[in-house]
Amino acid sequence: MTHKLDRVYGQNHIVSFLEECVKSNLFSHALLFTGQNGTGKFNAAVEFSKSINSSGESENIQKLLDKISSLKEPYIKYIFPLPRGKGESNTDGPFDKLSSEILELISTETERKSRNSFYRFTIPGSNNIKISSIRDIKKNISFDFSDIRYKIIIIEDAHLMSDEAQNALLKSLEEPPAGVIFILLTPHADRLLPTIRSRCWHFKFKPLSEDILTNILIDNFNIDINL
Repeated sequence: MTHKLDRVYGQNHIVSFLEECVKSNLFSHALLFTGQNGTGKFNAAVEFSKSINSSGESENIQKLLDKISSLKEPYIKYIFPLPRGKGESNTDGPFDKLSSEILELISTETERKSRNSFYRFTIPGSNNIKISSIRDIKKNISFDFSDIRYKIIIIEDAHLMSDEAQNALLKSLEEPPAGVIFILLTPHADRLLPTIRSRCWHFKFKPLSEDILTNILIDNFNIDINL
């Protein structure tokens, strides 16, 4: 069973290359997806994550793919901008000092994102990606899960990492852990450190046509603009 990338909309030049990577089992430990918001970068990241983990004849493959789609850790680590909690310091974890209301909102919005990869959410006050979120990656990849070939780290709006957070990430990119794939998503690649960009395979997502946008609205939002 091999999960196909046929749910990646309007990016045939990227799909063809990634499919060849999956067939040959040759790809970088770090991918950089750039392009405007709404071009399907996150959707492509999830679909690629499922594709590289779908080979073999295991009867549990579908359960594994469902866990990836649901953004379940440690199968997939989803990092995105977060607000700063009251009295928070860099020694705190990314969620330690957040209010119960914000934590509930994050949980709700992440659940919606897992059901619809084109859903885009913003948590109030989320202006940057914390260094603690980057440090938390080590905890995620320390778990030994033999039922997954590659653990995936997706970093949304990667350009919102501070220089400190980017330098922390750079250490992992320079000495990549075995079986871990980093996928950075951003419309502003120029805001990333050159040393980070140089360690990633770069994929430029094109704007989507009106026909494809219509299909996305129908398939993912149950909206038919022809009604």
